[in-house]
Amino acid sequence: MMTYEEYMTKYRRRKYRRRRRRGGILCCFYLVIDKLMNVINSSPEEYNSIKTVLGFPVGAFIAYMLYKAVLEPLALPKNLQELLGGVLGLGMASGYAMSVQVRCITWLLVPTFFGKKGRSFVAAYAIVFLITGPVHNIMINGQEVTRALVCATELAINHSTTKMDLKTRPIMNVAKDFQEQGAHLKRVIGDLEFAYKPLKKEFKENELEEEEMEMRMRKVDKDTRGRRGKNRMKKIEEKNNPETARDRPEKIEKQYRKKLEMRCEDIWNQAVSSCRNKMLSLWDDCVGYIPIIGYYLCLPLRLTFFCQIVRVVPGALGMECDSMDVMEPGFGETYVTADDTMDNMDQNFDVNMQYKMVHTPEDVDYTMAEEMRKGAMHEFSKRQKLTEFFLTLLKRTLAFTFILVFISSYKYNKRYLSDFQFDNMYITPYFRHIDARRMYQKKRRLLPLKKFERGQVVYPKTMKLMKSEKKKLSKGTFMIIMRCMVSALIIVSAKVLYEVMDIIEKNSHVTYRQQGRTIKFIL
Repeated sequence: MMTYEEYMTKYRRRKYRRRRRRGGILCCFYLVIDKLMNVINSSPEEYNSIKTVLGFPVGAFIAYMLYKAVLEPLALPKNLQELLGGVLGLGMASGYAMSVQVRCITWLLVPTFFGKKGRSFVAAYAIVFLITGPVHNIMINGQEVTRALVCATELAINHSTTKMDLKTRPIMNVAKDFQEQGAHLKRVIGDLEFAYKPLKKEFKENELEEEEMEMRMRKVDKDTRGRRGKNRMKKIEEKNNPETARDRPEKIEKQYRKKLEMRCEDIWNQAVSSCRNKMLSLWDDCVGYIPIIGYYLCLPLRLTFFCQIVRVVPGALGMECDSMDVMEPGFGETYVTADDTMDNMDQNFDVNMQYKMVHTPEDVDYTMAEEMRKGAMHEFSKRQKLTEFFLTLLKRTLAFTFILVFISSYKYNKRYLSDFQFDNMYITPYFRHIDARRMYQKKRRLLPLKKFERGQVVYPKTMKLMKSEKKKLSKGTFMIIMRCMVSALIIVSAKVLYEVMDIIEKNSHVTYRQQGRTIKFIL
């Protein structure tokens, strides 16, 4: 006796032979369909290579649809959006090609989408549409309302300002003439100050030069072991100490004599330093050319004390660095007089204008029109940015509600594979196939069901609703109607606000025209 599987195999072969006898294109078509159905209805271990080849493009197509439905509404940066799309496409295509469970979860998205989780996603998508459409439009129109109100206020203020300008313009012309004359005098004073600036800089702005000269003097004294004189810097400072001066002119003279003597000493210091550096450089070159006996032949170049002859010559010839020989008597008084003259010349041309602002109690809270406009727009922009931030956050969060559909499909697949009683109430063709096999094997059948049993199972192909389905349909219909009413209210509000703004734009044009005249005095 044949088993049920052998009987079904024999039946398929007989059916295939009948189709083959017909020949033609239909034979090839039926052959492809039969092979494809064999691949689809085969066990997970069979036709792995064919399922992988066919599953990869199908998974890529599903990933593309998810990219369009989920990632594009998020308004993410372009690079991040493309990266996430690539990861989603590669993961979905690979998973669909190699995993049976991924295929099941993917196809479970279709019935799950029409369930509770799917309705939540549709509601979230509707909210995202309202945020990007009417709600955003209301925000833009609100900004225009604020700008229009501020513009009207600023227009009235500018009107008053223009009238005040017409009244005060003659006085402003007189003040402008005074200003031009004063600018000419300031240019003359500026030329004098520019000519005096080098002399002033020579006395007061050469601290860096003095520090460099002092460092070279101390270095030469250290290298020559005080042959020129020990602690020359100290002698110069004691000789020209400004603190011992009796008055300001004498103080200026001592400061400048100190600088002159330091410059004089610095000439000889630079000569000694250059001589020592040159001899050391020649020593290095000599030893480099004559490596073996060069140390003895080039030994005279190590005698840098010859450079001290430069320091001895000035003393031997009586050429000491004494600034008293070059500075004329009364130099300090001349400089102080010139400096005071320049300061007084600049000060005597200053104009001291005194005026008093008279304020009334109502003037305390007055602000400028531009400040008022900027303040109002800044406050609105700050609140608008905060609102847009929360709306964007809400929009991106709602866009990710599609993940709930994935999670629901995954949980359904997991429970269906682990719990035998879970959602096992459907009279499907496969169930009828199993029941027919039991009948062929002379076992107890379940079909046809009794009348009281039919209310506990579901016939997928029938249009009749169960009692629980009718209850859910009524509740879902009520929720959809309420959501449609809220959405319609938001859309109508945006439309009404647009109409109001359109009326204001067409009928709020204001034109000001004013005339005035001034009295001209001829003396």
